[in-house]
Amino acid sequence: MKPEDATPHKRRSLWQILGLMLLTVLLSVGITSWVVYLMLFPGDFTPVTLSQSEEQVLEQKLQRFEGLQHPSRSSDQGRAPLTPERYSEQGASREIRLSEKELNALLAKNTDLAQRLAIDLSDNLASGKLLVPLDPEFPILGGKTLKLSAGMEMRYSNGKPVIILKGVSVWGVP
Repeated sequence: MKPEDATPHKRRSLWQILGLMLLTVLLSVGITSWVVYLMLFPGDFTPVTLSQSEEQVLEQKLQRFEGLQHPSRSSDQGRAPLTPERYSEQGASREIRLSEKELNALLAKNTDLAQRLAIDLSDNLASGKLLVPLDPEFPILGGKTLKLSAGMEMRYSNGKPVIILKGVSVWGVP
């Protein structure tokens, strides 16, 4: 076999190699910056909305508390005068059970916190995420959003409540 018959290898020039290396570095930096920005500066949360039946169930749960806080004057006019009686708590329920979705829907309905606060409830653990907008005059991070996460263990042990702060993280750093 003659050396002239062999297919010559294409040699890449130094500029082509440097160009590919520069392109690789720029893509790596761009993708990393984008991921870090998404992790550190998230957008607002989407508020929870309840279906019609879930809304009715929540309203029924809250009715007895709203009636105690804001008694209707018009309904008082037709009632008989109060009579004294002995106080008793027998048969009175002191608890209201709200699901995680109902709790987040209450936040969405009553405050602007719905876009900044999300609550997660699980067995013996309440977790929350909070987005805090920083003042534009704050050094370096001015105008950005600070992401806080926290978890709190809540349970009963020997008939007494036990509340333990599991941890707090800022931008994912505990």
